Amino acid sequence: MSSGKRLVGRYDEYGSYVGSDLVPDVIRAGGTPEQRQAVVEAIEQTMRPATREVIEEWLAELSVIAPSRVEDEMTWNLRLEAYWRRLFDYPADIVRQVLLGRTWRFFPSWYELEQQLEPLVREREAMRSACLRKSHNAAPQEKPERVSAERASEIMAEAGFRPKTFGGDK
Repeated sequence: MSSGKRLVGRYDEYGSYVGSDLVPDVIRAGGTPEQRQAVVEAIEQTMRPATREVIEEWLAELSVIAPSRVEDEMTWNLRLEAYWRRLFDYPADIVRQVLLGRTWRFFPSWYELEQQLEPLVREREAMRSACLRKSHNAAPQEKPERVSAERASEIMAEAGFRPKTFGGDK
């Protein structure tokens, strides 16, 4: 499977090189159909969400290590419920990586979390799609028979197309 990313140069308005960015690229899958199916199944296993209890533990840990504004218990419970419902739509390992695998200056807003979660999930889904696409679009074993020019003309005539003529005949 290809990495699905490529390095692209970044230039300022004067054409001067200012750095590079890693950008998404098409992901391609190789291997046998059985190998690709095994990868699809492995990816599907990684798409499982964490349980509510685990997500709540991660959010509680994040609330201790990332400063947030002082809230009453009701507000914290509402925040916990809102975040849990949204985080449950993402794979457990990705949620953990985003919540606790990086340093947050302050307790993150949902917008900030979503900006981190979405690219990771899209990349995983693209890998799965590449494996499925390869297996569904396998090249035919036999090349189709090529028709002669005469037969092609007959087919075109049967379909109602007239050959283009140059010269006197319109």
